[in-house]
Amino acid sequence: MLRVQDLDAAIAFYRDVMGLEPAWRDGEMAGLQFPDTPGTELVLHTNVQIPRLDVNYLVHDVVAEVEMLSSRGCSIVVAPFAIAIGNCAV
Repeated sequence: MLRVQDLDAAIAFYRDVMGLEPAWRDGEMAGLQFPDTPGTELVLHTNVQIPRLDVNYLVHDVVAEVEMLSSRGCSIVVAPFAIAIGNCAV
């Protein structure tokens, strides 16, 4: 995830200049897909509460991954919750 000041301008840049394809938009966030790499996307956001740059992993089953990571000693900050494209956990 990458924090930007102007979501519309950033979407236009990554679409028109970098060739990414808009996939979804949900309020202050938008996902753009890399056309040559299915399943890989750049998420842009304007929320100052989220770090400027954040790396995320796309998994098939968020709940199962949270359970596995918790069992291995990882801290889950936010339990799985629904977003526009499925489920998410922090």
